Amino acid sequence: GETRSLADQVKSLSEQAENYQNQVAHKKDKASKIQEEFTTEISSLESEIVYLKQDSEKGIGRVLTLQNQNDLLNESNMKQKDVISSLSMKIENNRETLGAKNDIIAKLESDLFTQVGTLTKAQAEIKSLSEDIESLLDQSQADQKNAASSALEYEEMEHQYIKMVRSLEKGMSRKSGELELAQGEVESLSVE
Repeated sequence: GETRSLADQVKSLSEQAENYQNQVAHKKDKASKIQEEFTTEISSLESEIVYLKQDSEKGIGRVLTLQNQNDLLNESNMKQKDVISSLSMKIENNRETLGAKNDIIAKLESDLFTQVGTLTKAQAEIKSLSEDIESLLDQSQADQKNAASSALEYEEMEHQYIKMVRSLEKGMSRKSGELELAQGEVESLSVE
């Protein structure tokens, strides 16, 4: 009876030992699976960290590119402001030059008006003198019929008047030339 009891105990202990071994194997298997899952997860996280680092570097690269573009735009804006400022100065200078030219034109027009007046006056004087000469010539011819002795005096007078007329005509011609020159200057300044 005791032998059987011992045998039962040995069998029971053997079963317990086998049971423990099975539990240990099961736990080892479970631990191995958990270890594998952690390794996979760690590997996945490491990959993600690498990807995020690369993405971050790309982002920094994009930020630097944008900063460079911004710097270039600022530089371009400064250049454009300088160009605009330079053009404004040129416009102002042109306005001043134009104002000065307009003053010159106004003065030349005034001088021209004066010269036209002088020329008109000279023409009137010539006309008056021509009429006087004609009157004197008529008178001279009448006097020649009446007194042949005074013919030489009349001829001398006639000669003097002709000289006066020619002198006035030369003066008028010179004034005409000056008037044409002044008109030319006004026209050229107006064109400019």
